[in-house]
Amino acid sequence: MRKLAPTLALTATLGLATMGSIALISSTPSSASAGSVAAAKPTYSVTCSASADRTPKIDIGRAACKNVHTFRVVIRCKTKGSATTSTKINGPWKESGETSTRQCPAALPYIASATYSYLLDT
Repeated sequence: MRKLAPTLALTATLGLATMGSIALISSTPSSASAGSVAAAKPTYSVTCSASADRTPKIDIGRAACKNVHTFRVVIRCKTKGSATTSTKINGPWKESGETSTRQCPAALPYIASATYSYLLDT
């Protein structure tokens, strides 16, 4: 089963975010019942980065992740005169090691931010 792990929620809960990167480490159970052996959970770290590229003609958001099954870029786009209002736009789902890109649409041509979201296998 897969579960969507919003980046901002993980950042607030775990406090592991630094400069657009998050590392998640799973640990083994601390206790097991008598006569049984606890199965070790895999230990892995998820590494993601996101960037906003601004050019005179087009604004694009990019995200890349490693050690995660599926992820996508999440951008916020706005109009030229809007200082605070932006619209969230999701990029295409990609596999670990690939790059998800999404450009702002013509109606909202300016990128306000770029981040990512990913699915965890559980």
